[in-house]
Parts: sequence; C-alpha cells; structure tokens
Amino acid sequence: MKFYILILSVLLCQQNIIASGGLRTSPRNYSFNLNSDTTVTRFITVTNISNIKTSFVASIVDFDLDSTGKVYFIHDTTHKHSCKEWMQLIPSSFSLNPNESTQLSFQFSIPKNDSSSRWSSIAIETVTEQNKIAGVDKTLKLGMTVSVGTKIMVTRSSPKNNVNSGELVDFKVTKDEENGTHFTFEGKNTGSTILQSTFITTISNLETAEETTLEPLKFKVHPNGKIIKVIDLPKGILKGTYEVTGIFDFGNPDKIEGKRIPLDIK
Repeated sequence: MKFYILILSVLLCQQNIIASGGLRTSPRNYSFNLNSDTTVTRFITVTNISNIKTSFVASIVDFDLDSTGKVYFIHDTTHKHSCKEWMQLIPSSFSLNPNESTQLSFQFSIPKNDSSSRWSSIAIETVTEQNKIAGVDKTLKLGMTVSVGTKIMVTRSSPKNNVNSGELVDFKVTKDEENGTHFTFEGKNTGSTILQSTFITTISNLETAEETTLEPLKFKVHPNGKIIKVIDLPKGILKGTYEVTGIFDFGNPDKIEGKRIPLDIK
C-alpha cells in the first residue's frame, strides 16, 4: 500500500574540507543553483600536507552514481549530464613546498537556454617524476606517475527546474537462514533534478504499539537513476506481529512516498 503525506525538509551541513594523501583541499564540493547564461568564478584552496615538495595536476573528470548510491568515475568519455565543457581551471599544474598553500581559479559558465541538471568533478592529484632504464641499449626514458589524490564534486541545478520527483518502486522483507531478516528498498528519480534523499524505516509492534525507528539512510539519486538499499533487521526485536513502514523522502516539500509491509517474528 502506497501513501502520500506532507513533510518539511531538513538540510544537514558538513565541514567543507577534504584531506587525502599529501594534500588538503577546500571546499569539498560546489553545488550551484544558477540560471542559464551565467558565469561564476570560485576558488579552491590546495595545501601540501606532506613533508616534501610536491607537484600537482588539476583536471576535470566525469562521474555518476550506481544503484547503491556509490560514486564511480568516467575517465575516458563523458555522459549527457556532464558539465565538463562548462568548467575551466587555472592553473592546471603547480608545485608546493611542505605546508604551502595556493588557490586554483575555477570558472563555471552555463550556456544560454540550458536548465538541465549537470555534474562533474575536479580531480587534484600528485605527480611523481620517474627515471626508467628500458631495453638493451639502456636508453633513459623520462615518465610521470599520477597518484590518487582527491576529487571535488560539482553539481548544477536550475531555479527553473526545481520540482523534485521520485517513486518508491519496491519495499519488501526477505528472510533466509544465512543472512537473517532484512528489508530491501528500491526507489528511482522520475524527474530532472538531483534528489537529495532520505529513507526512513519504522518497525511497529501491533500487539504492544511500541515503535522502533531505524537510523535514516541519506543518499543522492541522479535524474533517470535508481537506488537500492538493504536494511538489516536490528538485534533485540522480540517475537511478535509487526508492521514495517518505509518512507522515501526525495526532497519535495509537498509529498513523500511510503509503503507498509507485514512482518512476523517467530
């Protein structure tokens, strides 16, 4: 059974700094809510937190989300929601002494008549020069190795494209001897915005009226994307007859989707 109820959205803020390997960057992401035909310039602070002088390269890398909400990067091509062509970084390479910082200029230019949701990332990585002897003639070859650094997520939404739409596709209970009892939620983004979503599970004892609300799951769902989450039945739930309510809050202030399913614990 599906139902719709009114909600209020709560946004949680996190410290906007990333530290990875030998570098620290700030901010950790940029979320733009801008109209078309707009150009903005922002700055990224990069600090060398290693104890040696280090060279860095900055580039733009596309990414997307899989069905579990995990980020994966697309290095060799782009996708239709890429904003790579809208982004420019200056400088693209630089060196820093230990504890030294610098700022990258990041320009974001949205073309005319474009209200689509877009996303890409800024990759900042360390570079190590290598000397390698190859072949019988002992020819000296120079090369460079780019190691894993950090990535700053960049997303764009439009004020003209601001209605979040989602669907709770399925919410079910599964029992097996090996994995015990768990719930599986599947939802999808049916609109064209990036959904900042929450899923809440409440277990209600129909005999005692006691309720247990599990820790909310928070995740993003990109346009045309879907999300699947597996939720374990917590320990300590006594035998009895229960009703389990799953609520999918996809950031629409007017409605959410939910489903109730029966659960018998013997």
